[in-house]
Amino acid sequence: MSDGESDNIEVRALAYLKGEMSEGERAAFERELAESDAARAALEGARALLERIAAASDEAAERAVNALIVQAIGLGAEVLHLRPGRRDVAVSVRVDGALRELEPLPKRQQAAIIDRLKVTADMDVSERRLPQDGRIPLKHNGKDYDLRVTVLPSLYGEHVTARILSRAAGDARLGLGNLGLGAEQVAALKRLVRRPAGLVVVTGNAGQGKTTLLYSLLQEMQAPDLPRRSLFSVEDPVEYQLPGVAQTAVNARAGLNFEAALHTLLRADADAVLCAQMRSQRVAELLIELAHTGRLALTALHVSSAPSVVDWLFGVGLDRFLIAEALAGAVALRLVGKVCDSCREEYQPPIEEVRRAGLSPVEDGPFFRGRGCDACGGTGVRGRIPLCEVLEAGDAALRHRIAAGTSGEELWGDAFGASASGAPSLRDDARAKVRAGLLSVEAANWALMDYPHAAGAAEDAATALPGEGFYQLPPLLSGEEGR
Repeated sequence: MSDGESDNIEVRALAYLKGEMSEGERAAFERELAESDAARAALEGARALLERIAAASDEAAERAVNALIVQAIGLGAEVLHLRPGRRDVAVSVRVDGALRELEPLPKRQQAAIIDRLKVTADMDVSERRLPQDGRIPLKHNGKDYDLRVTVLPSLYGEHVTARILSRAAGDARLGLGNLGLGAEQVAALKRLVRRPAGLVVVTGNAGQGKTTLLYSLLQEMQAPDLPRRSLFSVEDPVEYQLPGVAQTAVNARAGLNFEAALHTLLRADADAVLCAQMRSQRVAELLIELAHTGRLALTALHVSSAPSVVDWLFGVGLDRFLIAEALAGAVALRLVGKVCDSCREEYQPPIEEVRRAGLSPVEDGPFFRGRGCDACGGTGVRGRIPLCEVLEAGDAALRHRIAAGTSGEELWGDAFGASASGAPSLRDDARAKVRAGLLSVEAANWALMDYPHAAGAAEDAATALPGEGFYQLPPLLSGEEGR
């Protein structure tokens, strides 16, 4: 039996059970039931599906799902996870970037709760073999929220991830002055969006605030002292609705992907275009073409530093001269858990951690961390603050270096190294926030674990204790005595 015939039997089985057939259709289907094992199997499957939908619509399932969502929102969670196991369903939330485990759910509630979420998110309840995405708009305590729900088959059932977006919180965060960035970084970002054309790339891992920064840049383009511009965005999905911006959500099923939308915008009257993702050579080529044709193109990329953008563009095969001409700037962003104000205490971190952060155990103290209290859920962290570096590529000398094929590591030295003009790197920003008591030393090191640019030798020497050589052998092992 073909897939089309199987689907047809399942549809007719559902119609039969729901009483949506004429008398003639019912009689024909009942004859088919008497003669066909496939029809009988389809009827049993349809009956099980209706039972699942009924269970998902049950008041107990509705109350359980509502309680989970309200608890997550009350904790200030960014993401809610339901992870089915052998004996129960683990529940966790991501708060201030860190996962917290909550009370697990009984295994017997698993099917009803997950099906309830799927029904509410307009997913196919009968599909358990393939991943699905959906959206749940809701209101709680007078505030509007969006839940972006993803269901993924796993060993003991479907794993549910619900990303929680607060529209009010999103609106409050937007704006370069609301992101917690330093004055020097804000000034550099304003210079970038005041350019009439060029490519601006925001880098960072998932959930690190790239979209919020990109939206804030679009908002900055509408500042009263700037000429009015025609603004467009291409997103997957549209996170927040932005006044003054024509926003398009990609639709893969309909053939509307990033490439198709950007190709259309090349012919549209667009002054600036935000493309939410740059993950392929073709998208990068189209963004550079937009920049070369007099538009300001904004996008996001998953690399570990601002200069690494150049390495990525080289790596996907783009011409270095086109990159040098188009690139206006790159921004690296990371969000780090902030020391809780309610339980902040002075402490002495391990010397090796202090040195790894490029700090002096003597000159850069005192150091602070959160002890853990009710306000922060015992984590010592409450809220997140950004680390940021901005590489401006408008300088003729820097453009020449990019056109010559200079690596990201060398560009980092030009922009942020000891001999540079003083623009803060991610490492510099982290050190400043540790000195200000906003970050623990360990949090700063964890945030920069994959940062590709190492501290210089002069910096290492500066972190040594007085009278101590950082790479010096102990006295008893040096000279003649150690031979």
